[in-house]
Amino acid sequence: LDAAAEPFGKPQLTAQVFEFILGRLPAYYEAQGFRVDELDAVLSLKPGRLLDLDRRLRAVAGFRSLPEAGSLIAANKRIANILAKAGAEPANAHIDPALFESPAETALLDALTASEQAAAPLADRGDYAALCRQLATLRGPVDAFFDAVMVMADDAAVRRNRLALLAQLHRLFLAVADLSRLQG
Repeated sequence: LDAAAEPFGKPQLTAQVFEFILGRLPAYYEAQGFRVDELDAVLSLKPGRLLDLDRRLRAVAGFRSLPEAGSLIAANKRIANILAKAGAEPANAHIDPALFESPAETALLDALTASEQAAAPLADRGDYAALCRQLATLRGPVDAFFDAVMVMADDAAVRRNRLALLAQLHRLFLAVADLSRLQG
């Protein structure tokens, strides 16, 4: 698009044409059997390349068929709501394992750290399907965390620490799409 717009001397033309194309994608992908919420989950990240968008969309559709998907979609909705209510504070906060009060917090951090290390090369390659399968391995630790831990603890330091843990988890899932936008 940049090369096609260059002779016209209108740099904003590229963005306008790209937005036009994005506006036509829902009908195109719906006709191929994709769901509107899957496309919404991907488009919310504003991918800048159509091939990347397509890979993400196909990965999200595949993720949805995994047995872990329902639980992780629900967890992502819950995390998004908790983080939205907490505001910007936990977004880049440091996680301090010394403040953990439950083994579920430690288990989630360990699983999250391992998943981040495994996910980085997959994201770099644009292998979002494999990345989704990697994210599915977090179901157990995420479920255990929410079963055992009250995120909004009375102690402000513990609460911030738990919010930071959830923010880090949320960022990992956003490497593919905003799964909190998927319907059950």
